[in-house]
Amino acid sequence: MCKYINLVLEKDLNDKGTVIYILYYLFKRIKCELLVSESYRADMLNISYGVDIPKGIYIPIKEIHDFEVKNNKYYKYIFGEKENQSQDLFYKENDNLIVFNYDIVKSSKYLLCLEEEYNPKKRDKIGRFLGKYSIRKGYLDVPFFDVNSRVVFDAIALLNTDYLTKEDNFRVVLTHDVDSIDSRSKYVLLHNIKNFALKPNIKNFESILLDIIFNRHNQIRNVLEIEEKFNVNSEFYFIVGRKHRLGNRYNLKKIVSDIELIKKKENVIGMHTNYFDYNNSFELRKQIDEIEDKTDFKVISSRNHYLRFNGIESWKALADAGIKYDVTLGYTDSIGFRAGTSNCFLPYDFNNNRLINIYEIPLAIMECTLLEKASTYEMKLERCKKIIDQVAKYNGTVSLLWHDYMFYNNEWRKLYIDLIYYIKEKNGIFITTRNLENELLEDYNKINNLLKEEYYLDLDYMKLDKV
Repeated sequence: MCKYINLVLEKDLNDKGTVIYILYYLFKRIKCELLVSESYRADMLNISYGVDIPKGIYIPIKEIHDFEVKNNKYYKYIFGEKENQSQDLFYKENDNLIVFNYDIVKSSKYLLCLEEEYNPKKRDKIGRFLGKYSIRKGYLDVPFFDVNSRVVFDAIALLNTDYLTKEDNFRVVLTHDVDSIDSRSKYVLLHNIKNFALKPNIKNFESILLDIIFNRHNQIRNVLEIEEKFNVNSEFYFIVGRKHRLGNRYNLKKIVSDIELIKKKENVIGMHTNYFDYNNSFELRKQIDEIEDKTDFKVISSRNHYLRFNGIESWKALADAGIKYDVTLGYTDSIGFRAGTSNCFLPYDFNNNRLINIYEIPLAIMECTLLEKASTYEMKLERCKKIIDQVAKYNGTVSLLWHDYMFYNNEWRKLYIDLIYYIKEKNGIFITTRNLENELLEDYNKINNLLKEEYYLDLDYMKLDKV
């Protein structure tokens, strides 16, 4: 029997499209069908946002000025409005009505719509929003949007235990940004010399010599060999376009045999957007065409170089260029959950009230964010395991990034292998973005159906199963 939930919203609610979008993802893991109307329905569970109802769940609409991370006796940590210090997130007013103490919709919107990032003052010198700028700093390893989703389900369970969650295995997309294929190139040599000038020590001097004697940067075959042993596939993102130490540093024609091996082993080739063009859909389309021409592989997934990313603007540029899957959304200075979620999602353009047709797979772990930390191997591994534990807890889907040139280093190669072991131990599934097509289409169609005006008409004509 299909379960229905009626979302009761005011006809003239501000940002109604965004509210519907947020509610969809809050309820996505619950086995139910969502409907939207302006009034209470007696034949199904009702969840109201700001509209008085006799039965169901009531979420208040509040004017919120500040958010914060708070300790909570039920969920350990909660992300919510600063003014509300109540430990009870919701309460049972009577046997038929549950009332929330805070506006869980607005706190969820703040996370998934990256609202804290639309402050131009909070950017580093190349325009990136860093983890250290977030008001969730220190708690970036907690997927607060997913916590909110669990809170909503727990409230539903107090009224009706017939509703169940979808208990799927968590999923991981392994990815590799191919920034360089030749450690002897002028770009790498100049970079190494600069490092030595800043820190003139034996280690940096040895690095210069080893990179000259051996080509330590082309590790594609080593990556493929490791992944073949585990029977997993991954994605390789290549840079083309403008030649520069920050942009394209190599010619794809020099690694034709490696590219053929990537395809032979059924891995995915994608685009690593050029540093200078990440928000330029015209240039991005040219880069896609060039990669496809030189690899004979359809390119529909990508990650922005240096993780340069400006929310809606960047998503729209990628989507307009023909990218369907993006794996950029992570921090350059911390592992964790940038949008507060361990699950993939379609972004929403709240300026134009429409979905952006691109699927975001959150970047939860990038090895470079662990490089600068003065910690042991065991500490690095435990930090990564903590992230994986959260993804498993909330049945999420995330991407991991290991630059291919890092595999020359024994410690970073071992960390990658140990993480694959751990993910398998936790019953995680390794996928590529190509496995997400049906889910992308389902999200896109369901959200757009909820946004259609006819869903605000009288629903009595629909023959629904009784709750």
